[in-house]
Amino acid sequence: MLQLVAGSETTATNLSGTLLHIITNARVLQRLRNEMDAAVSSGKISRPVIQTSEAKQLPYLQACLREGMRANVPLSTGFAKVVPKGGDTLAGKYVPGGTQVFQNTRGVMRNKDVFGEDVDNYRPERWLDDESEGKETKRGEQIMRMLKDIDLNFGYGKWG
Repeated sequence: MLQLVAGSETTATNLSGTLLHIITNARVLQRLRNEMDAAVSSGKISRPVIQTSEAKQLPYLQACLREGMRANVPLSTGFAKVVPKGGDTLAGKYVPGGTQVFQNTRGVMRNKDVFGEDVDNYRPERWLDDESEGKETKRGEQIMRMLKDIDLNFGYGKWG
C-alpha cells in the first residue's frame, strides 16, 4: 500500500506539472493538438480512450512526457545507492563500501552538457530526431544519454 500511495503522489505531481507546461505554451499545445488530430483523423488511435501502444507511436506526445519527467523531477534526491563492499571511486574520490550515495536528481536534469543550454525551458523538441538537421547519429546518441538520465528518476544507475 505504501508503494501505491508514494507512486501515485509522484505521478500526479509530474503529470500536473507536465500539463501545466503544455497548456501554458501555445506553440507546444498547438503542435501536440495537431499530432493528435492527425492520428484521430487517420484512425491511428482509438476513441474514446487511446491505448498505450498507440500513444507510443506519437513522437511529440512522447517528447512532451519525457520533457515533463525532466522538468518536473518527482524526487529531488532519487533513491539511495549503497557502495559495494570494497568501495568504489566516484568523481575521482574514493568512497568506502557500505556508504549510502544519493544524487541531486533536479541538478542532473538541469545538466547543460546533456540537455542543452536551455535547460530551464520546457522544450519537448529536444527529444526529437528531426531537430538534428542531418546529424542523426550524433543526435541519436544524445537522445540515448538523455533517456539514461531520465531513468535516474526510477532508480537506474550504478549499483542499481
